Amino acid sequence: MVSAVNVVEVQPCPLAAIRGQADRTSLSKVIRQLFDRFYAAPPKMERGLNVVLYHGNPAHGTTIDVGVQALSPFEPSGDVIALSTPGGTAATVTHLGPYERLGEAYEAILAWLAQNGREPGEMSWEVYGHWTDNQAELRTDIYFLLRQ
Repeated sequence: MVSAVNVVEVQPCPLAAIRGQADRTSLSKVIRQLFDRFYAAPPKMERGLNVVLYHGNPAHGTTIDVGVQALSPFEPSGDVIALSTPGGTAATVTHLGPYERLGEAYEAILAWLAQNGREPGEMSWEVYGHWTDNQAELRTDIYFLLRQ
């Protein structure tokens, strides 16, 4: 299930993440590998939800940051860096269901952008809800920063 697209004002959210490179064909594999590396030695801090931050368009190859919302200060070390999601005006959509069907949410948000004459900015991100074994209840919120 995909929600309607909404336009919201977002505040930057601190992240602890590992940076990588991916394109459309390697994206899901690289994301899993980076999450595995992150959780092999996560920083000592209060953690929020999992996040993937995209710099540019994943369809053409992009830098991605994979990690968690940093709810308390932490010391970056090794591959783990400190950064944040951007602030500003964003289009957002919520997807409920298996991750393999996230493409439906992307189709909805890209169609909305085209229909409303809006252009995405240089960053987009996914925030993953708490894990559940019930695939129908998996929640992913997708954000596209909008050009002003």
